[in-house]
Amino acid sequence: MKEWGFEKHIPSEDMKFVVAKQEKRRLEAGKETRFFRGDLVINAERIETFKKRKTTKEVEAFSPIAG
Repeated sequence: MKEWGFEKHIPSEDMKFVVAKQEKRRLEAGKETRFFRGDLVINAERIETFKKRKTTKEVEAFSPIAG
């Protein structure tokens, strides 16, 4: 599959960079950005899914049980 340039998973570090760059461009320039990994486009839905998954895990990790 990799010989054909197909990868199902994008490393977390790469996705963190994409999210940071997307937020920076949106806040500073008001622009939408299209991201590519090789020849493949990383669509906005995939980026949003990554943000939701990581945000949820971070909140759970820092949220102590209310007592």
